[in-house]
Amino acid sequence: MRLFLISILFLSPLVAGSQTQPDIGIYFRPTADPKKAILGYEGIKLALEENGYENQVCYLENLDEETLKKIKVLIIPCVYGFQEEESQLRMRLRHFVENGGGIILLHEAIGWRRVWSRNPVFPEIGSGCGQGDSYLDSFTRGVGPMTTRYVDLKVFDGTHPLASGIQGEIKVLFDMPEIKSGEKGQVVFIRKDTGAAAVVAGQWNQGRVVLVAPNLGLGPRNMEQPPTGEGLKLLLNCVLWVKGKEKR
Repeated sequence: MRLFLISILFLSPLVAGSQTQPDIGIYFRPTADPKKAILGYEGIKLALEENGYENQVCYLENLDEETLKKIKVLIIPCVYGFQEEESQLRMRLRHFVENGGGIILLHEAIGWRRVWSRNPVFPEIGSGCGQGDSYLDSFTRGVGPMTTRYVDLKVFDGTHPLASGIQGEIKVLFDMPEIKSGEKGQVVFIRKDTGAAAVVAGQWNQGRVVLVAPNLGLGPRNMEQPPTGEGLKLLLNCVLWVKGKEKR
């Protein structure tokens, strides 16, 4: 069983002695509890730091209202469980977007097999469904080995800013939800093999929401790994769009 022991040294403070206060927050709280594991946080942070956001991105250990007021974009990677009560956190995130914030939810954070499985944060945009990898507990209980299998995503709506500059298919790990889009959700990418929605975006009140089925910051065997190629372009497009830099 792989222990999930993360050093607090990885945390970046919201204001890290820089003149520029970070406005992109990635949720990450160190924990030794595998049932509250967070996967993909470091891969996403490294990708952003290496592509123009070095002084604009930080880890957020807490998602209280005061912290959320200090950022413009919140990214929640694959989360198995929160320290906070889920329903209260759900309300805070909806309030954040309602007032103009942008949020990117990846993998389990969409509301799939674990957190928010019965009550997704933004059902108006979409929710997760489907089985994914049959080795559901490969990380928490050492069952496996975990399946290392890839699928391709392809553009469904080439006019949407999330698809800007993406020419080919995006290779991602098989374990991910299918997204059932809501009334305000626009399907932008789908799985090539099944046609299931894989990236859904939507405007909600004053803010924007993107649901991303694959965990873009994670590689095989649950190793943190920054996305590259078309996957990196997708991540960067998501950040630009939820910040309001691109129309539609």
